[in-house]
Amino acid sequence: MTQVLIVEALRSPLQDRRGPAPVLPADERAGAVLRALVRRAGVDARELDGVWVGAQVPGTARLAVAAAGLPLTMPACTVPAGHAAGLAALQLAATAVVARRRGPVLAAGASGPVPDPAPGPTAWWRAAWPPAVEAEDRVGRLAGLGEEEVAAFRARAHDDPGDLGEVVDRGGDFADAGPGPDRVAAAGVLLADEEAVRRLRLRVRGRIAAVAAGAGDPALGPLAVVSAVERALEEAGLHVGEVDLVELDASAPVAALAALRTLGLDAARTSVLGYPDAAVPGLAGLPRLCRLVHALPRRRARIGLCAATDGLGQAWAVVVDARTYD
Repeated sequence: MTQVLIVEALRSPLQDRRGPAPVLPADERAGAVLRALVRRAGVDARELDGVWVGAQVPGTARLAVAAAGLPLTMPACTVPAGHAAGLAALQLAATAVVARRRGPVLAAGASGPVPDPAPGPTAWWRAAWPPAVEAEDRVGRLAGLGEEEVAAFRARAHDDPGDLGEVVDRGGDFADAGPGPDRVAAAGVLLADEEAVRRLRLRVRGRIAAVAAGAGDPALGPLAVVSAVERALEEAGLHVGEVDLVELDASAPVAALAALRTLGLDAARTSVLGYPDAAVPGLAGLPRLCRLVHALPRRRARIGLCAATDGLGQAWAVVVDARTYD
């Protein structure tokens, strides 16, 4: 079976909206991270086999290829899958590695200005899908969560994350990034199979053991992460007790805590790496995954799990195996 290996994983520095950070379009943000991934991995861009970018603006991936200075013959696909579009892009890129068995591929997510007017839900969906706050309240009541418990989790998960090596060098496109914490502008990973790793003599940081999507009742949309995690663990052949580090999208702390309790996850190993992302379109989860990839070997850990919701009653979960690549 083809292994989907993680060659590199990077995110941009935290952007502080209170500072002078420029409002870059999503393609320039993604392009800066793609360029950094190729440079850090030491890959000849002509060896790449494709690019997938999660973003809300059509054509972002193609423009990001140009912004990154990659060959314009590079196929590129934009994945507009809500807040967690970056994780959806990763799923498509990983599938391409297994199916095509050619060169390395890039997957990224980027936030940026959304066109006005932004597309909204249909009349049917507006009727079935309650406001996010209402859905969170329902989930909190079902899980029996108290306000103090939610506040404590939010404070812990939002600690300033610092840098474990997953941050793009400050400078160039991100020279004016403020000290944070606020939000990440873009994040991405470079993936390859075993043959490409051997042929190009690439360093490997880990393996994608599974990527899965889940969905649920819009009225309980935040709990879609439970379905995604269960599917990802089943696909990886693992149980909850084997997971060493868990990173859940903490922009919705009620949902994260409810998922933690429902799945039986260890609170001491959940969302402990800091807060490198926020609920911004296209990006939820992917910066946290980049951080997880770099944290596993530092903590002498083996299995990591990352999950995030897309804001529309769906979620993605990724299982990373670092046991043979640390």
